[in-house]
Amino acid sequence: MEKLNSINEVIEKLKELHEVECGKGVNYPCVACLECPNADYHEYQLDKFNLTMKWTANSAIISIKLPLRDELDEFLHNELAKELSRRFNFIMDKPDDDAHISIFVRDSDINDDIKIKQIEAFLKKDLKELMAMITKGRILIKDWARYTVDKSEASKVGLKKEE
Repeated sequence: MEKLNSINEVIEKLKELHEVECGKGVNYPCVACLECPNADYHEYQLDKFNLTMKWTANSAIISIKLPLRDELDEFLHNELAKELSRRFNFIMDKPDDDAHISIFVRDSDINDDIKIKQIEAFLKKDLKELMAMITKGRILIKDWARYTVDKSEASKVGLKKEE
């Protein structure tokens, strides 16, 4: 597996995606097929983000593993991943292999100004914040629990003069 040193290198590899004449006569993503030499399959790794990329001439799948701590992190990650995949069609509903989040990019995505900017923003900024987003979810749950207990009837006992 070839090593990459930065997110910028990942993005540069994505920008190399191009249309490929399919031997089957369909415009199918090579990363899902791999049956012909036109696919030009490579695997890349970026250790800093626990990221792997399966790259072919016309498509790529970027998979990220997160350092999830427990079942609550898993739950929060699942909810976050569902919402990300609803909002951005380049984020896969079901991650590839044993990853937590996978991004699917086609050569046509590279030519779509908005989509490539979204992919770049996700990789350059949001990727670094995923665990912080999950931690924020933990904090919101704890704040909700404290607020709810503070409003419970048992918490009110002894605070006011009873008549």
